[in-house]
Amino acid sequence: MNKFVIVLAAILAISSAQTFLCEENDRSANKLCTDIFEPVCGIKQPNLQGGKPIRATFSSHCNACKDSSVVFVAQGACEAYPENGIFCHPNSVNNKMCPMIFSPVCGMIQNGFMLCQGGNCVETFSNGCQACASGSFFYTPGECTYHIQQEQ
Repeated sequence: MNKFVIVLAAILAISSAQTFLCEENDRSANKLCTDIFEPVCGIKQPNLQGGKPIRATFSSHCNACKDSSVVFVAQGACEAYPENGIFCHPNSVNNKMCPMIFSPVCGMIQNGFMLCQGGNCVETFSNGCQACASGSFFYTPGECTYHIQQEQ
């Protein structure tokens, strides 16, 4: 239980977490990046046989996107997120074609409009697609078993 609380606290420490696509102009191997340390979790394409996307922590968005296998990044080091969690692709917001499969997930919502105003919040969704389409940037399997209180 303590490990879960520590991981949850680490996620919440990422005050404005969200995901960002690596754009084509970010891809140049010769692109110069600053030395400012603002770690991101780079989400790489899975191998050709499919499988789970690979995560790698980079020192900055610039350095992550120079790696041609990185598709998108999430703010903060990969270690700050639970290993069993899934990052939502930035283009999945407002997806209208989610299956009606009931496989509950707990979604983290940036600047939550579902449970609270300002800061990060959680909400249980019917499935991962619906969590991402509703504005979550990250979700874990199963219903949310905790509620994050926001200071008034």
